Amino acid sequence: MKMADAKQKRNEQLKRWIGSETDLEPPVVKRQKTKVKFDDGAVFLAACSSGDTDEVLKLLHRGADINYANVDGLTALHQKTVFSEASNMKYGKLTLNRLQDDTSVKFVR
Repeated sequence: MKMADAKQKRNEQLKRWIGSETDLEPPVVKRQKTKVKFDDGAVFLAACSSGDTDEVLKLLHRGADINYANVDGLTALHQKTVFSEASNMKYGKLTLNRLQDDTSVKFVR
């Protein structure tokens, strides 16, 4: 009995659906997925704060601005020195030493 009532209610729903505003709407065409492209400066800040030295060097070779600042005005060096644990300070020294040894990286003052 419950099954018969459920089938009857479903048939009534389908009858109301046919010709309804929702039924008459055109089908939604799916958009192509777009890839998000982040600014090199934002990627540079993220790489610096995560300690990814290789990514930092790659971005600097591509011309990322070492003085790029986030919306709060903090540069990568600010982020690393202000928010890092003391044990991570060696990362900053390592990066600066590697950058000083790398003559292809140009610093803008």
